[in-house]
Amino acid sequence: MMRRLLTIRSSLRAKRSNLLVGLLLLLVPARFQAQSNLAVDSRTLFEEGNQYFQQENYREAIKSYTEILSQGQESAEAYFNLGNAYYKTGDLGKAILNYERALRLKPRDQDIEHNLELANHRIVDRLEQPPILFFWRWVNAVRNGLTAKEWGKWSIIGLWVAIAVTALAVFRRRGLFRRPIRCAAGILIATWVCVFVLFLWKSQQDRVIQHAIVTAEKVEVLSAPDQTGTALFDLHEGVKVRVLRNVPGWSEISLPDPQKRGWLPAETFEVI
Repeated sequence: MMRRLLTIRSSLRAKRSNLLVGLLLLLVPARFQAQSNLAVDSRTLFEEGNQYFQQENYREAIKSYTEILSQGQESAEAYFNLGNAYYKTGDLGKAILNYERALRLKPRDQDIEHNLELANHRIVDRLEQPPILFFWRWVNAVRNGLTAKEWGKWSIIGLWVAIAVTALAVFRRRGLFRRPIRCAAGILIATWVCVFVLFLWKSQQDRVIQHAIVTAEKVEVLSAPDQTGTALFDLHEGVKVRVLRNVPGWSEISLPDPQKRGWLPAETFEVI
């Protein structure tokens, strides 16, 4: 059951040999040289982190993976391995946080989903999910099946294909395949509209809705953004919450049950 938690990713986006990078540095401007150097540094740190992980030196592995991310070299592989390292140290909140961040970049990755599911089984709080109609479950699964960037890419491809087939249908006034081409054009236009709507919907969701993971071992949810507020209920590390609004030092959060909401200190959670 724990097999995949022992697996770390051994590749990173920047996959160039040092020799090739060295040759390219002679041909590109200084700005691109700096970017190439950063890619090489990230790859070195990534391999270093993997070595530390294999040696069961998880604290040093965390430092290596975190350094990659602090340089702006964000990748699902780095988040995934960082989540594994945190899991090994017993930091469940940080493990789930990084699995969620990895899944945000690769929403259909089975290894990430598997490890996230295993980690979620260790959460102390068992939250009841509100009932939802099958249709809306299906729609949400389709919408979240791709990232906003992927939906945008497919909407552009679909638009050009729809334009090409529509133009063919318009100019082909006679011929054996005139009617099928027109039907295909109508279907492609309708499909493009659906894909474009999903792109707008997913983009709006990513921009407006913020989710976070509780990283404190235990925290009280209060009725007001102040330590004198009434304690409503407790949350433990690893719980996923929705951030509703922010004030200095505090955030109002809600759980899947809309009746359960309150305020948390900003240092007790991290946004995915």
